[in-house]
Order: sequence, then C-alpha cells, then structure tokens
Amino acid sequence: MFYASFPSTKDSSWETRYNQKQTIQIIIPMPFEQFKEWDDSKPGKRGQKYKDLKKEYTEKVMNEFLTFFPQLEEFIEFTEASTPLSTKHFSSYSSGEIYGLEHSPDRFKVRGLRTQTPIKNLFLTGQDIVMVGVCGALYSGVITACAVLKKNLFTKIINGNP
Repeated sequence: MFYASFPSTKDSSWETRYNQKQTIQIIIPMPFEQFKEWDDSKPGKRGQKYKDLKKEYTEKVMNEFLTFFPQLEEFIEFTEASTPLSTKHFSSYSSGEIYGLEHSPDRFKVRGLRTQTPIKNLFLTGQDIVMVGVCGALYSGVITACAVLKKNLFTKIINGNP
C-alpha cells in the first residue's frame, strides 16, 4: 500500500521555474521497530547497513509505483528516501509518525481532541480531531464549521444544497 502525490503541481509557478520537471512524493506505512537500532544515531551517521536498508525499500517502492505508472519511469532522475527516523529527527514525533498523533484506539479517547474547547470562541480542526490524512482533515473542517455556525451542514452537503 502506498500514497502518491505530485506536490509540485500545486505551485502555479513551478513549471516556469523548473522547466517541466515535477516532484513525486510516495508515502508507505513502515514500522519504527525496523529502524530502532539506529534510534540514538544522527542523520548522515547511521552507517552502510542503514543506507542499504533505505536503498532496498526505495527500490521496492519504486518498482511498485511503476507498476501503476510505467509511463513515468523514463522521466525519473533522482530518488531519495526518508524513514521514521528522518521524521522523528525533523518533526520530533516520538516514533517517526508522519501524520500527527498515533492512531491507536486510545488516541480517540483523548478528551482534548474535540472541535469545541473550554475557551470561548476557540475551536480546533484538522486531522487529529477525526482521523489521519486529507480526508480526515476535510471531514474535521466540516465538523468545525458545524460547531462554529451551530448548524448541521452535513445534510446540506449530502443533499447538494450549499
């Protein structure tokens, strides 16, 4: 399973600045435990075994990606992989989580992760309110709008009445 996106397509000036080159981001779920032996090491100082493991994963992911998009193979010039350790280092998530809070059953019991807060006119939104990813963030936005407007917008959305 993987998620692929083309973030450079969101930048309207990208094509003129980078002469028709694009970027592809591919995300796969990966257990932190596979990289635990390097947990106390610094980026760039993890040794050949770590580099080989990253290379192995990169090749597997790219082979899988190219089964769906074989027409892109000739255009790929460079690949780079990050691991849960990369995310831990750059984002300070304890186990390299890429999308906010850990999505275990217990995190859904956290009372502070609700749209409404005890502070007047302060509302929360985003993927951590509902669930991981773009769809979770989108759904959370609707829930927050319902709370702010004190209206059930879901029936309007379902019925196509904005």
